[in-house]
Amino acid sequence: NNIKINENEVLSQMFSGQLVEIASMDNYSTLLETERSAVYPGNKFDGKIVLGRTDSTTVPSEVDLKIDGRQLEKGKDFDIVGGKVKLNITAGNPGEHTVEGKLVFAQEDAEDIEVPVEQTFQVIPKPNQAIVSADKMNVVYRGIDNPITVSMPGVPENNISASAPGHTFRKKSGTTYILKPGAGKELGVKVNGTIEGETFSNTTKFRIKSLPRPTPTIRGQVAQGGAIKLPRKAVEISPVGAIFEDFDFDISPVVKRFTMSVPGQASVVVNGDRLNAQAKKTLALAKTGDIIQFFDIRADVPGAQVNVKSMPALLVQITN
Repeated sequence: NNIKINENEVLSQMFSGQLVEIASMDNYSTLLETERSAVYPGNKFDGKIVLGRTDSTTVPSEVDLKIDGRQLEKGKDFDIVGGKVKLNITAGNPGEHTVEGKLVFAQEDAEDIEVPVEQTFQVIPKPNQAIVSADKMNVVYRGIDNPITVSMPGVPENNISASAPGHTFRKKSGTTYILKPGAGKELGVKVNGTIEGETFSNTTKFRIKSLPRPTPTIRGQVAQGGAIKLPRKAVEISPVGAIFEDFDFDISPVVKRFTMSVPGQASVVVNGDRLNAQAKKTLALAKTGDIIQFFDIRADVPGAQVNVKSMPALLVQITN
C-alpha cells in the first residue's frame, strides 16, 4: 500500500509538471480570425484576435481536408510540422477558394475528437501589365461588330456580367464581348462583378462614330494623287473595289454599283463590281492616253447595318 501511495505521488508530480508545461502560455500564439479573407475599401473589417495552440505534441491522428472539393494528400498537398498542418497547395485561379474538412485527435480512453475545418481565401491576379488608355479614344463604330474586353480585377470571370442598354451586346468567349452600336452619339457599357455576396458596378462611356470614307480601287490598286495607269484589257477584266485605309477593323466594303465615263462617250451605269457588256463596248472606243472615270461608286459592308459613305471618283489612264 505504501509503495502504491509513493508511486501515485511520484506520478502526480511528474504529470503535474507536464500539464503545467502543456498549459503554459508558451504553447499559444495569437491568430487573426476574419469572416472575409479579402477586404475592399469601404468595407468593415471584422477581425478577431484569438489564441491558437502551437504545441508540437498535439498532432492530429487523421487529417481529412479538401480544397474546392478536391481531396488533399499528405506529403503532396500538406505536411504536419510542429503540430501544425502546413498546406503546400497552389493558389489556383482568381476568386474565392474554400478549404474544408476535419482534424481528428485520438484519445486513449475516450472517443476521438473531431475538429471541423472551414476556411476561405481569395486569390487576386498579379499586376502583369499596365493599363494605359487615351481619354479621347473610347470609340466604337456604328453598325459593325466591335470586340470589347470586359474584366474586373479580383473577380472571377463567371461572376462578371456586362450590358449596353439600347445596343446589341453579346458575350463571345471568356472576357471577349461583341458590341454593335445602334443610334445615338454615345453609349455606356455597364459591368457588374460579384464577390463574397457583394456587387460592384462600373460604367464605361464610348463615343459612337460612323465608318470612315472608303477609298476606291481597281485591281486592288489605289490611286496616289493621280490616275492609275493600266492596259485596256486589265481595265476590262479587273474588279472595281474599295478599302478602308488605315482602319483597325478587318472589314472590306463590297462594290455594288458604279458609273463609268469615257471621253466623248455617254456614261454607263454598271451593277456589280466589273464592267458589263455595254461598258466594255464603251471602253473599246477609248484612245491610248484617255482618262477613264469611275464615279458614283456605291458599296456596303456585309453584315453591317450601316450606309457606307460615298467615295471619290477613280481615274484610270489607258496605256494602250
